[in-house]
Amino acid sequence: MRTTGLGFSAVLVAVGAILAWAVTDTLRGVDLHAVGIILFVVGLVLAAITLAAGAMGRRTVIRTDREAVVDGRPVAERHREVARESAIDNGAL
Repeated sequence: MRTTGLGFSAVLVAVGAILAWAVTDTLRGVDLHAVGIILFVVGLVLAAITLAAGAMGRRTVIRTDREAVVDGRPVAERHREVARESAIDNGAL
């Protein structure tokens, strides 16, 4: 699982929290408290999306085809197996 989304979301949450609750300065025309809250919420949503996408995992299809001749006629045996691999199974989380 790529953790780029988690790192970026952590930065957004940290900057948003600082702007929302630690900065007391004001800028003309900009509400720093509102900007901080927006960045904080966007960071949390991005983290949730990144974790959900990573938990879904990847789909691996294993397909085996065998051909043989039985009683003079060609016979094909096909086997298909779908295995799911999640980020939790890989130890990524």
